[in-house]
Amino acid sequence: MALHPTVPSGKRNVGVDRPRLGLQIVLQYEGRWDLLGTPTNEVLVLLPRRFRELALDSKIGLPPEHPWKQDLPEW
Repeated sequence: MALHPTVPSGKRNVGVDRPRLGLQIVLQYEGRWDLLGTPTNEVLVLLPRRFRELALDSKIGLPPEHPWKQDLPEW
C-alpha cells in the first residue's frame, strides 16, 4: 500500500469505487453472523496485523472521531 506524497493526511486519493481492501481481508468476516449485536469492544479484530500498524501511522491513522483513536485494540 504505497502512499502518494502529494495526498494530504486523512484524504483519499482514489474514488469510493476503488477501495483499498482486498477481498481476502473482508472474507475473514464472511459468515460471522455470531458477531452481530456483540459490543465492538468484545469482538476479536480479524483484520491483518499490518492494519493496526497503519492505524498508528501519522500519515494514515484513524479519523479523530473513531472510537479506536482513544483505545486501539490488540490483534
